[in-house]
Amino acid sequence: MMSIRTSHTHPLRIDSVRTPGGGRIGLSLCPGKHQIGARTGDWRRDLETDLQVIRDWGAAAVVTLMETPELARFGVPELGETVEALGLDWYHLPIRDVQPPGPGFERRWVLYGTRLRQRLRSGENVLIHCLGGLGRSGTVAARLLVELGFEPPLALAAVRAVRPGSVETADQEAYVRALRPLYWNDAFLDRALGCVLGGALGDAFGYPIEFHRLEQIRQQFGPAGLCELLFTDDQLQVSDDTQMTLFTLEGMVRAGRVADAGSLIDSLSHAYADWLDTQDGGPASAHCRGLLATRPALRQRRAPGNTCLSALQSGRPGTPEQPINDSKGCGAVMRVAPLGWIEPADPRHRFEQAARAGALTHGHPDGWAGGGLLAVLIGELHAGATFTEALNRAKTVTVQTLHARGIQADLLDCIERAEQLAGTDQSPPSAIAQLGHGWVGEEALAIALYAVQRAGSFTEAVRHAANHDGDSDSTASIAGQIWGAWAGLAALPMSWVRRLDVLDEALDLIGALAEQGYRAEPVAGTDAPLSALS
Repeated sequence: MMSIRTSHTHPLRIDSVRTPGGGRIGLSLCPGKHQIGARTGDWRRDLETDLQVIRDWGAAAVVTLMETPELARFGVPELGETVEALGLDWYHLPIRDVQPPGPGFERRWVLYGTRLRQRLRSGENVLIHCLGGLGRSGTVAARLLVELGFEPPLALAAVRAVRPGSVETADQEAYVRALRPLYWNDAFLDRALGCVLGGALGDAFGYPIEFHRLEQIRQQFGPAGLCELLFTDDQLQVSDDTQMTLFTLEGMVRAGRVADAGSLIDSLSHAYADWLDTQDGGPASAHCRGLLATRPALRQRRAPGNTCLSALQSGRPGTPEQPINDSKGCGAVMRVAPLGWIEPADPRHRFEQAARAGALTHGHPDGWAGGGLLAVLIGELHAGATFTEALNRAKTVTVQTLHARGIQADLLDCIERAEQLAGTDQSPPSAIAQLGHGWVGEEALAIALYAVQRAGSFTEAVRHAANHDGDSDSTASIAGQIWGAWAGLAALPMSWVRRLDVLDEALDLIGALAEQGYRAEPVAGTDAPLSALS
């Protein structure tokens, strides 16, 4: 009778291939698996023991290619949480056994492929596993090698040299041989994902406490306020802020990378009309122009702003020259950050288009001008500017544009006050109270900028931006957008990202923009805007 194989009788074997950047791709069987009747015998491994081997090997992230029911069937349903408890990232990219990657994998690869390539280029190690560590694991390892510069036959040979039998089936091998060098711009993906997902995380952080006064927040969560995310069925729910940002992305996708100004604004207007359709609680109407409005995750009413609703219901798009109303609510600012990526890469053009996108629903200059300033800030960060350079450029363009139009606005005074407060030792709640509640555009942007300049990490920035008396989700969302655009994906907690309820929709849209050829400059070696302020 064959004896049971355990983590002690058969310690976890990790076969590794080195990549051009110095990082290693490790391949192994499923850590902790319990499997009776396998070709290699019966297995009863210990998850904690195997993960310690992976950690000691030097893994920064664990990539799981098994489907969720498989994880339960083989005794490791809590694999992801256990990996994260050890301080490692966990990337779940399910592939059906003996098959090549499918559409669901490709969608998530927009995020996880970007992060894996980053890690390997910087010399970090990643561990990939499926059930046996051969077919699916070898296929994905070979894909990474191709995307890092290997020709497909050499990638196959490299993986099979260290782990014989890898890439098991003819379909898996054909998949690898058909791979081509990466044509997406990783720097754009890094910053765009950082911006949009960072904004979504900030939104999800602040959404449960929107409309709560700080005193109430402290009574419920303690003197420091809300410090940890609140999950609903293990998901992070975003509000109308992220919903509308995603519709901005869809408008950009439909308009194309080099759209004329009128076409872009028309496309955004149609996209926001689609968003309005999602707010009635029923199925998508026949007049919806895009696919986003048909997605169940977007057909949720999440505290939409009254101004956005009433302006869009009127059917008459506003402009800065012909305001639709006198509102300066923050709904014009919180949704336009991606317009900082549009071409031509002229800050004045980006300001103008973001301002016009905001003016579709918000007529007061302090409503739409904040969107213009934010778009310029995001665009300058994408171009590789330091935080100080980007903010100064955004302020300069805003001053020039408003002066040319003969407009007086409170926006720049609010921004200056935020910068001054960030340089003091006042507590964040006390400083933010002097900036307002964030319900209007200039206050929301000022609070977000204060939080970013005062914080030492992404999580600290969104905590500062959310814990106050006002519009917690909008202010934290804008702070998250700015931090993510500046510092990229590496700054975001991936254990938060994977739980976003609109993650798939965000990845579809950002992937579509990457395919259109959007580009950015790589993130610098620092990880906090404060270090760029000196």
